[in-house]
Amino acid sequence: MDFWLQRFIHEIRRQDRKPYPPETLKQISAGLQRYLRNDRNMHVNFFRADEPSFAGFYKALDCRMRELTNAGVGAEKGAEPVSAEDERRFWDTGVFSTETTHGISNAVFYYNGKVFGLRGGAEHIGLVADQFSLCKAASMCEIYTAHP
Repeated sequence: MDFWLQRFIHEIRRQDRKPYPPETLKQISAGLQRYLRNDRNMHVNFFRADEPSFAGFYKALDCRMRELTNAGVGAEKGAEPVSAEDERRFWDTGVFSTETTHGISNAVFYYNGKVFGLRGGAEHIGLVADQFSLCKAASMCEIYTAHP
């Protein structure tokens, strides 16, 4: 089932052949999970990365949601993207700052989302220092991503 659900999540489209927004894919997956639990008496959990039975589906769903988010699908109803000018304004007005704990917290939250593609507060809360590699110069790092 994991194999076919992975293919399903990458191929599903609306009737007009456009892709579903990321949040809709999540809701469709939740609906499938509810159906399997309630009508088929199958205990499944699609939304846990450590669930071995559906680890591939979880990764496929997360990957597809990131692809669609990066492509701007579903962003029409959400917030406008932050421009470089807006980002400079955050630094100039003290919203981001290395001088205050609140300013540092705001900057870390923003840049974790921007660089690592974290989508929500729960993903930020789950981060720990051991997931990062600190580098002194860009040439010393092969990749700038958080480790799973």
